[in-house]
Amino acid sequence: MSEGQGILEEYVEERTAALEEQRQILHAIIECLNEGVVVVDKTRGFVVSNSIARDKLGLDHFASTHSDSQRGVSMLLPEGASPCPPDELPLSRALRGEVVANVELQLWNPVIPDGKLVAISARPWFDSSGNVRGAIRVGHDLTEMKTSEEALAQCEVRLRRVLEAAHDAFIEMNDAGVVSDWTRQSELTFGWTGREKKHSGVTSRN
Repeated sequence: MSEGQGILEEYVEERTAALEEQRQILHAIIECLNEGVVVVDKTRGFVVSNSIARDKLGLDHFASTHSDSQRGVSMLLPEGASPCPPDELPLSRALRGEVVANVELQLWNPVIPDGKLVAISARPWFDSSGNVRGAIRVGHDLTEMKTSEEALAQCEVRLRRVLEAAHDAFIEMNDAGVVSDWTRQSELTFGWTGREKKHSGVTSRN
């Protein structure tokens, strides 16, 4: 082997080692994130993904353009009935060069057979000439948050019913002493209608 070949092989080995180190650093970074991350090339081949994407959201099941109902894989619009058009999927749009933020979709796949509501963002990544080389997709599970919001709304409805049925007056004011809410019993007690009292102080009328 000539000296030139030896130098070339040494250079290739150094570059290969440096690229592998960079890949490991990238993988360590995305594993620290609380969102599912998937990176694909322009043919939708996987480059890298983190454990949340694979094990919690099953985002690696969505590499193809179309949903595969036979495998139990689908991306539906938030109401959970209509499939998201393939060309409108965040990954498809990112591969066309678009930046997509927080698109809510219902996901079903073998990892989440009961489905989850997920906010998906995606953006393209480019080569040095500005051509799309692939896309990065990030998914954030909204299921727990939506469930909590629905439970809170139900609690507020129940509380309103209890307050309206009570014989005591209930008044809610902000820090400036302006009434923001009150019940029917409060109207009877103070002699004000809700419309009159809204945005007024309790003692504004004698």
